Amino acid sequence: MMFTRFTAFVFTCVLVSVASAGAQTPKVDSLIAPATAKAKPAPLPPLPAGVTHVEWNQFIKTPVGDYGLELTDEIKALNGKKVRLLGYMVMRDEPTPGTLLLAPYQVGIEEHEAGFADLPPQTVYVTIPYNAPKIVPHTPRPLLLTGTLSVGQKVEDDGKFVSLFRLALDAPPVRRAKPVKPAAKPQAKPVKPAPKISAPKPKTKTR
Repeated sequence: MMFTRFTAFVFTCVLVSVASAGAQTPKVDSLIAPATAKAKPAPLPPLPAGVTHVEWNQFIKTPVGDYGLELTDEIKALNGKKVRLLGYMVMRDEPTPGTLLLAPYQVGIEEHEAGFADLPPQTVYVTIPYNAPKIVPHTPRPLLLTGTLSVGQKVEDDGKFVSLFRLALDAPPVRRAKPVKPAAKPQAKPVKPAPKISAPKPKTKTR
């Protein structure tokens, strides 16, 4: 009997403590920060004439079948054509001058350890003919690149990378300097002629 009363007393205390805690604790909803809406990507500039914009899901057939990776008919048809790609520059520890790797998402590789195994299969080997001797500094920002697409497996000239897709960038448009108009010569103010000073006439003496 005493055990039953003691159990009831403990249970009552637990209910009271839970009720008081609930009264003092703010609502769970108020503790959760409101979900911030994802920022909408900025609209892309107008597509130049003769250029096709390519999305990353147009490169490889999905799902991957029994034959492994297969190129889509869309990407095969763009071989040798002008295309535009929006992607991210791969961070490399041993970059090659005049080139960069473009991927659908941000990724970094350590070539002296794992090589290129961590790269997605759509990775594009980008060549910059007009910047051949220079290392391209890495940027985490998305890049919008336009150039000529080449499709098919190839061992690159540096011997490090075997690519399925290559993009040779177009040279940037040459900005023509606006002709500088010669400075107009200041017009000389007309010089007013000095006033004529007439000599006084000699006085004639009268007799």
